[in-house]
Formats: sequence, C-alpha cells, structure tokens
Amino acid sequence: MNILAVDIGNTFTKVALFKGRRVRWHASRATHALLNKTAAREFINDIQAASTDIGSIDALGASSVVPNAAKVIVASIERAYRQKAVEVSATLTLPFRVDYKTPTTLGADRLAVVARASERYKNAVIAINIGTAITYDVLMSSSKTVGGEATRRYLGGLIVTGVGLRAAALHRNTAQLPMTHFQTMRSLIGTSTEACLAAGLYFGVIAEISGIVTRLKADLEKRGEKSITVFAAGGDALHVAKAVNASQKIIDATEPDAVLRGVRRLTELQVI
Repeated sequence: MNILAVDIGNTFTKVALFKGRRVRWHASRATHALLNKTAAREFINDIQAASTDIGSIDALGASSVVPNAAKVIVASIERAYRQKAVEVSATLTLPFRVDYKTPTTLGADRLAVVARASERYKNAVIAINIGTAITYDVLMSSSKTVGGEATRRYLGGLIVTGVGLRAAALHRNTAQLPMTHFQTMRSLIGTSTEACLAAGLYFGVIAEISGIVTRLKADLEKRGEKSITVFAAGGDALHVAKAVNASQKIIDATEPDAVLRGVRRLTELQVI
C-alpha cells in the first residue's frame, strides 16, 4: 500500500511517501512558511513529483498539533490527491486501548508515536518524543481481557518543555542571559556565564530524562511489567539520546521519524 504521511509539528512539517513500510521519499519545511499559499503549493508540487516514482497514492494520513496550519496544509494535500486524509485522533481504530481521561485533548503526535511503538515492540514501552516539547508516553504489554482477547493499554505520560524552548525562554525572559544551545559539555561546573548556561541545559536535560525514565520503569514494574523498552523519537532524538546514554544506557532505541511511521500505521489500520 502506498501511503502519504504528514506530520505537522510546531516547528516543522514533515512528509514521507511509504511503499509498504519503506520510506521512498521524505522532506520537511518550516510549518509557519507553509501558511503562505505559494509556498504550500510549491511543497505539494514537490510531493506530487516524488510520488510519481511509486505509483498512485492509496491513502493519505496526517498528524497535526497546529490546528490552523492543519486546515491549510491538509486541505491542500486533499485537493491535490482528490481524497480525504485520515487525521490522527483518539477516535480512530487504534492498536491499543486508551486509558486517558481526556482523549479528545491527546496530541496526535503522541498517538502516532505510541502506534509506532506498538508496531515495533510487544513488551512495555516508554516512548519519548523529543521536539519542541518532550513527551513521555507509556504503553503496557499485551494482556488478556475478560473475553480472552489480547489487548494493550496506553496509560498516558508527561509533557515537559523541549530542549530548544528552554534555552529560548531563558534568553527571552531575562535581561542579560545570552542564547545557548544543546552541546556536549565535559564539565558540570561552568566557569563563564555562557558555560554555565550550556552546562545547565546539557546536564539538566540528561538528569531529567534519566530520572523520569527511572521512575516510570519503577511504576511499570509495580504493575507487573518485566520487560520495558525506552524508545526515543523526534527531531532531537539522536543527539539527546547519545548524551543521555554517555554514562549509562537509558534509551534503548531511537527513531527520529517515528511520528510519520506511526501515521502510516494508523492510516493503514483505517483503510485495510
């Protein structure tokens, strides 16, 4: 099945063309830029040109955390391909049960990452999506229901400020602190203001992720889970995971395009 998957994020909009489970083409643009009709049209032209190499598109799928952008981008893609897109939400047929008190507020990107985790792993998963925000989502392993059918439960998780947003907020909301970036720091103790900021960001993110994962694992173990995989997704996944794992392995696997792969999986489930 040929599926066009779209991930509309706060910072970037990413697109992938799937032939089966394989990515045949992918691209990204700044989300705010695609609110311009000319830029959106050019992007869609690029997508259509690439899609001719894999044949007709059988289905469209979209995940968005930016409603205003989704109205423009999804509608434009639907017009171009003359079909409706499957828009990710908790109302879809899902490969897990959602134990979330407010499912209508559950981010589409979080659902997509959990869908990808459920496809990739059969044991319990802590899925960390590292982007504008850092989200932690918890998926339990299969269990037997009263009727004897195997099911999986999505429990919920945590949402915290993303790496870049922390640095930007500190710079924007203080009079004298300069902007900093996530970079490898050898010393915990900074000897200049710039080094203090960089060390705070670097070691703060590492300590947070390590600490939250440790607590989540303990919670899952109390619930009877014996095997737990920590899975990182998102644009910042690779370099943040490398930093977190530098002294102790906390994150077991990374997949930066997990949202797109989850969109593909959820779209497939709606149309097969």
